[in-house]
Amino acid sequence: MRKIFAVFLVVAGLSPLAFGGGRWQFRISGGPGWISPDDLNVFLRDYVRIEEAASGSTARGPGFKTIGIATNFEADLFIPIEPRIQILASFGLIQAGTTGNEFTVTYPAVDETFVRDDKIRDYFGRLGIVYSLPISDFISLRPYAAGELHATTFEETGSWAMVEISGGEKSLGMNWTVATRALKPGYSAGLEVEIAPVPFLRLWIDGGYRRAKITGFKGDFHYDWLYPGGGYSDDKTGVPLYYYEFDDSGTGLIYGTLNTPDVWGGHHLTLVRDAVIDLSGFYLKAGLGIVF
Repeated sequence: MRKIFAVFLVVAGLSPLAFGGGRWQFRISGGPGWISPDDLNVFLRDYVRIEEAASGSTARGPGFKTIGIATNFEADLFIPIEPRIQILASFGLIQAGTTGNEFTVTYPAVDETFVRDDKIRDYFGRLGIVYSLPISDFISLRPYAAGELHATTFEETGSWAMVEISGGEKSLGMNWTVATRALKPGYSAGLEVEIAPVPFLRLWIDGGYRRAKITGFKGDFHYDWLYPGGGYSDDKTGVPLYYYEFDDSGTGLIYGTLNTPDVWGGHHLTLVRDAVIDLSGFYLKAGLGIVF
């Protein structure tokens, strides 16, 4: 995040020396984005299926909700290089998550409950070109294209616990946190509609498409094992975040998952690769700009 913000400040600070003249504009905008973090969504969906198959019971509770919508916030600086062409330099934030996830399955002697919250936070910088096409005295269409740099975090907190059905006592449990980070490039393109109600004020609607498939996550894994009369903790740093698939022997079913601390080993793996947190998709924003 600090690297992206530093680049934004350098561009903003040096650009008057390079271009000069014209009317600058500063804008704040926000709105929804439609993303497709398939690796994470497959993991959340299949996790419930895995536990249902292992226990032979139907999951009870809200389950694990998948992610499809993100929120976008952005601060943009438009630097004129000629009357209809501007440099776009911006710094923004994309956030998405799924919280309040919980379900319980039943074995012959115990209930097993799983709780999980997953969050994606992405700080990005953009540098691109905007072309202004006036269609009236007050309205302009502004197509743009930009390169991006994304500093992304994927975080998870979770727990599971076995509770004896007969006595209601917890026989075994586990709590964990995962915090991983990655830095990757991307790009975006779109069309802005600019409305100028007064000379110094601009109203904006911005629709576009972003391509940002983030890989290479590494981070810190912490977990606590809990059992009657004791327990222990463990910390691991610099752990890669992997996506892998395995077959459920005897059924022919394939499940996808991530290597978070609660995943058990012993499966026959059919695929192993870096996890992808895919932030690609369409977005729609509205904003307010000041011309100076």
